[in-house]
Amino acid sequence: LYYTTHQFFLSGRSIFVVCWNLEKPIEESRVDFWLNSIQSKIANATVVLVGTHLDGVKGPAREGLDALLKQTKLRLRMLFPSLDIMAFPASARTGEGMLELKDALEKKIVGSKHMGEILPSSYLLLERMVTDARATNPIPIVSKHKFLEMSLMCNISGEKELFRASNLLHNLGTLIYFEQDLVLSRYVILDPQ
Repeated sequence: LYYTTHQFFLSGRSIFVVCWNLEKPIEESRVDFWLNSIQSKIANATVVLVGTHLDGVKGPAREGLDALLKQTKLRLRMLFPSLDIMAFPASARTGEGMLELKDALEKKIVGSKHMGEILPSSYLLLERMVTDARATNPIPIVSKHKFLEMSLMCNISGEKELFRASNLLHNLGTLIYFEQDLVLSRYVILDPQ
């Protein structure tokens, strides 16, 4: 089910972490599948590729690890030119590489154009209404008309402003709204889970 629905959760506000086991050839992983999925939905997405199980890489494989990561990044950047790809080896067991990974993620997050963005309080009020409506609706789906009524109660009026608010809440994972689809655009899914 996740493979068929994962595209619902791809957001332009995300930093994507894609992992593969360094003890196995990357060709046996699903890295290309996930990068293709991300690139097809999000322009200029940031992807942090994490080679896991670093503690299990020994001997000649360990000595050639830097070259492998460099070669892998180059290959993937050629296949997926619109993605900003970084790669890090790490071990959850020993903690090796985790500090570098954490530092790189923090740097990307702090440098994001969305950090410090001021959101209208009306959007936050609408988010709260959506969250409350989840609890009271046995089926967490409302018509676009009902969603428009909710947004009007939050002082969000006009198609442009409603689109901006719903797009933000969609990207934050609060709701799902398919504006481009003629049938699905009639409904708003209040619970993405």
